[in-house]
Amino acid sequence: MDFYANELDSLKYLVAGSLIAEDGFLHMRRVLDCHVLILVLEGTLFITQDNREFAIGSGETILLARGLEHFGTKHSEGRLSYLWVHFCTDSQWQTTTPENYACHLPESFTVTNTGRLRRIFDIMLDCSRREDATAPEMTLCALKMLLLECSYQAGIEEQGISPLVREVVMWVRRNCHRRLTVADIAERFHYSPDYISALFRREMGSSLSAFLNNCRMELAKDLLSEGTVSIKEVAYSCGFSDEKYFTRVFRKAAGMTPTEYRAKGGGE
Repeated sequence: MDFYANELDSLKYLVAGSLIAEDGFLHMRRVLDCHVLILVLEGTLFITQDNREFAIGSGETILLARGLEHFGTKHSEGRLSYLWVHFCTDSQWQTTTPENYACHLPESFTVTNTGRLRRIFDIMLDCSRREDATAPEMTLCALKMLLLECSYQAGIEEQGISPLVREVVMWVRRNCHRRLTVADIAERFHYSPDYISALFRREMGSSLSAFLNNCRMELAKDLLSEGTVSIKEVAYSCGFSDEKYFTRVFRKAAGMTPTEYRAKGGGE
């Protein structure tokens, strides 16, 4: 079963935490008026939701949905560790694929980058425990990032992409601000440029260089929307050594220059 949210504007953070049990943990039986997202870090969580049994292992998630009964199927064996968060939205999450949606979460899936999700979880927990005035908004932002990252990683898994290409996708997203070439990426993963380019195109449907530029353009749009960074600084922050070349690439991708994009408030 898959869950789809039409919007995240009404997203509400309720509570989050971590669980560590040495042996014999059994999840309680309950029905909640909110959603629960669990990321297992170590061991296996045996749990049933709506009469479906799951064994959620390390690097896997489960979404315990609002209004559905869930309970531990059997006791855990050995050490069990997982992160969890309770949240809700004003609108109901659908189980049929809508034409448009803001977020898609499978009931359970194997994540492609556990470390990234764990870091976002840690940021969310840290913000939730602060006592300054900005803490609630920062916690909510981290929760939204967590859900969207899960949605993104679940999409990669469902596309049937190989582990190598998944790693390339995640690495390029994290490093697109550097002055990279396809040869640099191939060297990082110890393959020839021709091989990794052909594999990427076959599985992703576009070239590796085009994907790199798309990541850079998304980063550029974010920086331009802030309004405090010069065009030259944006170019350098997105891996371009030449401001004029950056402008040409941006104009081709966005249909307007960086200056025009900024003036229109992010292209709206």
